[in-house]
Amino acid sequence: MYQSVMKYCLHHPSHTWGMKNPGLYQWQQADIMPRSRTSLIEPKNPFNYEVGQTIVHEYPLHLLNNKFPYSTDFSAVEHLNFVGRHFEFGPFIISFENIKGGYRQALFWTNQGQKQLTLDPSVEGLREIAYECFQATFSKAPRELTLYPAVGHMFAQKLKTMEQKDYVTCFKFGVLSATTTCVESDLYNNNVISPDFAEFLGCLGKRVELNGFKKYSGGLDTGKTNTTGRYSYYTQFKKNEVMFHVSPYIPQNESDPTRKRHIGNDLVVIIFKETPDRVDPSTFQSKYNHLWVVVQKVPESLDKKIYYRVEFFAKSEVPYFDPPLPSPNTFESSQLRRWLLTKLINGERTILQSVSIFSQRNEALRRSLLQEICLPFISDDS
Repeated sequence: MYQSVMKYCLHHPSHTWGMKNPGLYQWQQADIMPRSRTSLIEPKNPFNYEVGQTIVHEYPLHLLNNKFPYSTDFSAVEHLNFVGRHFEFGPFIISFENIKGGYRQALFWTNQGQKQLTLDPSVEGLREIAYECFQATFSKAPRELTLYPAVGHMFAQKLKTMEQKDYVTCFKFGVLSATTTCVESDLYNNNVISPDFAEFLGCLGKRVELNGFKKYSGGLDTGKTNTTGRYSYYTQFKKNEVMFHVSPYIPQNESDPTRKRHIGNDLVVIIFKETPDRVDPSTFQSKYNHLWVVVQKVPESLDKKIYYRVEFFAKSEVPYFDPPLPSPNTFESSQLRRWLLTKLINGERTILQSVSIFSQRNEALRRSLLQEICLPFISDDS
């Protein structure tokens, strides 16, 4: 058993969720958002907006938290695992490479999620490593702490399982089409799939028949009853699955508002705009929708290629996240899919991590899983 007063350690990495370069890019506010006759959105408070960042140059397209660090980085190398429990921070796990000298990796598991750290060579002792982990995650560390070694193949397997449960790899994005007005109720009532809308959907994914569909369905009916329609759009992207809830494909009637039940519960919504009207964010009432992207096909270009203009709005509690939207905010159709899926997946992961109604639920689940895994190694007097 290890127990001691924590020692001070100078080096600790920092992290801002959702951003590779925190402070360099940010949301735009309605009051100072630049106005243009080509704008797709009518800015309203208290939403945040992104219509193009003027200083974006070849920004890398990286998915946030798109790997399993324990399964990929730790299980293949010699490492040590320790567990503990604290009245303020709850149960926790520390995993770190068992090497002497040089930089090494550590992984800290708490109800806040996983945090991977690069340890300075001067950080050697177990207590110093623990201090480093707490400071990097909570900006403070307990004065005294008891740590217990956790060994065995079954423990390592449980860590891999918990890691997989904590990483979202399946996404469902709502898709609405605006052909008359851009008010939310009219978007849900629209049943038209125009040639331009169908062309855009083809950029996102592949049309699939739901009956007998075996992959991620996003809650859509894959049986023979077709209660959520016969078809939808689906894609795979960097080991993630995405099912699109395409509004006109989902049956709609007054007694069973199936469209609203599915798309209204999606965190991310795509609006394909085919009308001169601007989208009015204030008409969207769902407590679950948090991020919207508005896409409009650009009139025929001189090079005969297809281009799309893109703008975003989000609820005020959503932090900014990568990649930044470039200016001009247009994409050639062959480039749109990769950029947009990266942005939307990062957006949903940021919402789940940062918005309280989702993050609190995730923290409670992590705490329960950590308690279950750590308890067999912790003595009753800790």
